[in-house]
Amino acid sequence: MTIDGYSHYPNDIELTVQNCHPALLPGRGAVFQLPTERYAREYVVVVQEVHHHDAAGIDPNDLIDAIRAAIPTHHGIEAQAVVLLKPMRIPTTTSGKIQRSACRDQYVAGELAVLAQWEEPRPQKEGPGVGNALLSGLARLAVAGLAQRRPGSQGDRRGED
Repeated sequence: MTIDGYSHYPNDIELTVQNCHPALLPGRGAVFQLPTERYAREYVVVVQEVHHHDAAGIDPNDLIDAIRAAIPTHHGIEAQAVVLLKPMRIPTTTSGKIQRSACRDQYVAGELAVLAQWEEPRPQKEGPGVGNALLSGLARLAVAGLAQRRPGSQGDRRGED
């Protein structure tokens, strides 16, 4: 993943996440980035399974806070979303390898079996032409204002003393 011009390896971030609390299952998480052509900036998502025995009596918000604190400490970036899942809910291949792209697709579609979740708002990019339409409107207002001025009026005197 490239964030702010720097490469970050998802498996390194996943390892950091899984080591930040004993209730998080090793090897059962995915970190991915949502497409930047859709969002105004990089949007990093962490999906992590929680061990059901270790998580008993633990507030899921404490796990989310631990994840959110560990990533910037070790990698200098922040996650914009953290999703906790029950064990064996993350998409995998038949051999057990985590499928990040399938996980991303399920996240975007809202199809993950979520135990707990935290998200920052997703800033959308402006559609094409939105900025141009605003500038065109302002230009029309300025021209209309100039057209309403009368020669010899206060606003028409340039450099006269």
